[in-house]
Amino acid sequence: MSKKKKKFIFFIMFWTILIVSFIFFSALIVLKANGYQLNYKNWNLTKTGMILLDGTPNDALIRVNNKTFTNGFPLKLSNLALARYDINVSKDGYNSWQKDILVNPGMAIAYRDIVLFLQNPKELNNNNLTSEEIIQEAGDLTSNIKTNKTEIFIDERIITRFSTNILAAYYYPDKQHIIVQIEKENNQNQTELRVIDIDGSNNQYLFDLASKSPAPITFRKNGEELYYIEADLVKSKTIR
Repeated sequence: MSKKKKKFIFFIMFWTILIVSFIFFSALIVLKANGYQLNYKNWNLTKTGMILLDGTPNDALIRVNNKTFTNGFPLKLSNLALARYDINVSKDGYNSWQKDILVNPGMAIAYRDIVLFLQNPKELNNNNLTSEEIIQEAGDLTSNIKTNKTEIFIDERIITRFSTNILAAYYYPDKQHIIVQIEKENNQNQTELRVIDIDGSNNQYLFDLASKSPAPITFRKNGEELYYIEADLVKSKTIR
């Protein structure tokens, strides 16, 4: 075989491999953009899923199956295989948020209203709301929420139940959380405020109330400040 012919064959092979590689990897990029992933063990295509997380505070630490993401919210995890994903969102001084998620092929799961609440809400001195204002606004926060002793319902659907009786339940401003006042176990002179996600998960303690009757509440600064009536006095705390 002449040198010229060898050179020509090499030239053809080189460009053939280059074009085939370009087509192959271009196809992979297109498939990945459409939620598919190539399984190199079986050489078949599998549909993948996605998780979207957003909330406050923006600089929260996010862990997904023990992998840490330090850039905070929002977080987008794409091309996820069929599996369960354990999510933990945390920040020093705040209650953590947790969720165990099953991601199915072709599924996009979004949690856009994650809120971390302070472990020790701070007292405020700017109680510039009247009792009448708090009572009126509290009434607007109970729409379609019903309670039956220890259970909470929304539109007749049970959300969760507590171990003690519920005195009151109010929507948080984002309508994705519920603030609940319940009887305090082993203490007949106090009640406590708790917050739960709209699906009943992440049941977290906020603070105690020196009252055995339902306490009207309302919010300011997009839910950062909680105003309430306790022993006929207007009080407020920063809760996130």
